[in-house]
Amino acid sequence: MNNEKHKVEESATHYQLSTLNSPLVKEGYKLTEVGVIPEDWDVCPLGEAVEFMDGKRKPVKKSDREKMKGVYPYYGASGIVDYVNDYIFNDELILLGEDGENILSRSTRLAFRVNGKIWVNNHAHILKPNDDFEIGYLCDFWKVLIIAY
Repeated sequence: MNNEKHKVEESATHYQLSTLNSPLVKEGYKLTEVGVIPEDWDVCPLGEAVEFMDGKRKPVKKSDREKMKGVYPYYGASGIVDYVNDYIFNDELILLGEDGENILSRSTRLAFRVNGKIWVNNHAHILKPNDDFEIGYLCDFWKVLIIAY
């Protein structure tokens, strides 16, 4: 793995040096293996930017949710599915739909920002940005990545 990372860094460095005076790389920016970014940004694996919290999500069957109606949003892959009387999370998070009709139709955002007391089922990945990372940027990053896919 380190050898592969070294090859990518070496290739990016070579490319950056060969295009240093290129009009594509404006002053204040740098060329990296993921493209041109501001000079003061770093490239890192997603696991260094967020905490994955999928292990804490809990699906609840519709028949069981009928018995626990409440005020807290119950999220699925595409957004709020229901409201329940309890919550699992009380934080600002990114939910990323992992399956369902919306993956193909893209009728709603696949990555969306949530805040406060919520319950999340097993159809949405849960990402909590680490302190040094901007949640809005990460959420928009997913939107761009998914559109490109």
